[in-house]
Amino acid sequence: MTPSPRNHRYCLIGAGHSGLAMAKAFTDLGLDYDHLEATDRLGGNWALRVYDSVHLISSRATTQYADHPMPSDYPDFLSAAQMLAYLTDYATRFGLDRRIEFGGEAVHVAPLDARGRAGWRVQLVQRPESRILAGGPELRRQVRRMRPAVRTLNTLAGLLAPARDVPPKASGQTAASHPSPAFQEVPA
Repeated sequence: MTPSPRNHRYCLIGAGHSGLAMAKAFTDLGLDYDHLEATDRLGGNWALRVYDSVHLISSRATTQYADHPMPSDYPDFLSAAQMLAYLTDYATRFGLDRRIEFGGEAVHVAPLDARGRAGWRVQLVQRPESRILAGGPELRRQVRRMRPAVRTLNTLAGLLAPARDVPPKASGQTAASHPSPAFQEVPA
């Protein structure tokens, strides 16, 4: 017999379009969750990783959340700034932004048992209160060089991560055990 999902605590990694949709679904279902975002703002790629001139390649009608229509004065293909404004409004409207732990970067995720049914261990970077970091690709290298302390969440029963952050499966390996350089082995 599988235990009820309501008896577990879940962890959402990432506060972009998909992460916010999952947070809203979990909230609607009354499921307890932690919501981690590695950066200091929500919006995912729309907040940090796109050029100002980028526009959506999917239409407004197919991109909007069913319970939060995009403004009617928005064009059919939104700019990056419009998409970010839409995501921010969505998170604020439903109180999702209050649940996000900004700066909560997961550096290692591993199941507590062979099938992940006993829960997952999620290790987070503990950043110092003040730091100076360059932007762009150099940012990750600088964070790694800081050799941060890691906080571990051991009570999580489920894990969701952005698809771009899940390494491809290798034979006999789960995504969480894949030897990716993005994951750092840190003693618990």
